[in-house]
Amino acid sequence: MSSSLPKSPRHTLPSSTSPQGKEIKKVAVYLGSLTGKGDIFMKKTTEVGQFFAKRGVEIVYGGGDTGCMGALAKGALSAGGKVHGVI
Repeated sequence: MSSSLPKSPRHTLPSSTSPQGKEIKKVAVYLGSLTGKGDIFMKKTTEVGQFFAKRGVEIVYGGGDTGCMGALAKGALSAGGKVHGVI
């Protein structure tokens, strides 16, 4: 079975619109407070935060500042984005 997921970060969404053409304003993300096995998880999670921020999409997440949860928020904030922590 082949995966339909992108193989590299070059395959990103061109804008912050849904498949139905509606603007995406916020996205809720569920992540752990651990780093995962290897630096790749932290690196990619930071890139996801930056990806959303650069498109003006706010992130709603678990509110932590450690592990993947923290990397997502820090990535978004470093790119000028907004995050909303829910505890």
